[in-house]
Amino acid sequence: YETAVPPAGWRISNSNNNTTWVRKAPGRNSNYAAFFDNFNNNLTGENDDLHTPIIGVAGADSVVVTFDVAHKNFAGVSGSSNDGLSVLATTDCSNSFTTVYNKKGAQLATAGSSSAEYLAPVSGDWRTERIVINAANIASGSLGLSFRNTNDFGNNIFIDNINVTAVYKRDLELVSIQQPGRFLCSPSATPSIRVRNRGTDTVKAFTLVYTLNNGSTVTHAVNGLSLAYGAESTITLPAISGLTPGTYSFKVNATGLITAKGIDDINLSNDTLQVSFAVPGTDKAPLTQTFPNIIFPPANWSVLNSDG
Repeated sequence: YETAVPPAGWRISNSNNNTTWVRKAPGRNSNYAAFFDNFNNNLTGENDDLHTPIIGVAGADSVVVTFDVAHKNFAGVSGSSNDGLSVLATTDCSNSFTTVYNKKGAQLATAGSSSAEYLAPVSGDWRTERIVINAANIASGSLGLSFRNTNDFGNNIFIDNINVTAVYKRDLELVSIQQPGRFLCSPSATPSIRVRNRGTDTVKAFTLVYTLNNGSTVTHAVNGLSLAYGAESTITLPAISGLTPGTYSFKVNATGLITAKGIDDINLSNDTLQVSFAVPGTDKAPLTQTFPNIIFPPANWSVLNSDG
């Protein structure tokens, strides 16, 4: 929520045009959170929804939703006010909804109760909530979520760091290119790739296909694995030699996934990584460079433009 509420693609349902979801400081490890003012809103029973975009989850085995919440319920001389927060899921473009999370009052509270207005949660006030939506409930391949505040004229609610993650049966993620790094002070490199099994099936084998400066493709088969869900491994590729001073682009893609129960990666969005690196030249001191020539960068110099 570093820009606005609702963010692009999100929307708010506020049927009576009264108090509704807004952006407010602070967030959890960020500047802002989504905020609802129940303290100054006396329309008890009023529902206001913050809707996500429709999220494509075709082929997912399940969907995991996490978010952070901070709340003190109101406890005054006349009793408590039980403001509520619920999460509703839709798989038919908002024609129908199913409640997948619902807490209110003391159950929702993360930092006790107060009769004073709750305006600034500290780091210890936040709690992370986790919801799992199974495959049977996302068969349509699309999912929308609504975060609903139900007002009871009590105290304020903050939510932040909403994450929606699809979990697939077969899903190998390329986590990082550990080598080559940004600079390489030798004429050779031994690439290494960190991979993670994000699928529920055990990974047995796959193939890495890589190129240097969009040149000829090289394939490297990886066999004999037994990577369970969440497990990681570092794959070392054959050394690349004969590098001269200059700037390079190294790109790698995972393909040919084989798991204990099937073949082919269902989620292709995390199968490719690319890194730019430079091989500097060598010279002797003293070094003077006034950039007199049209050719840039000068000999033995390099430009590293990682974001292109």
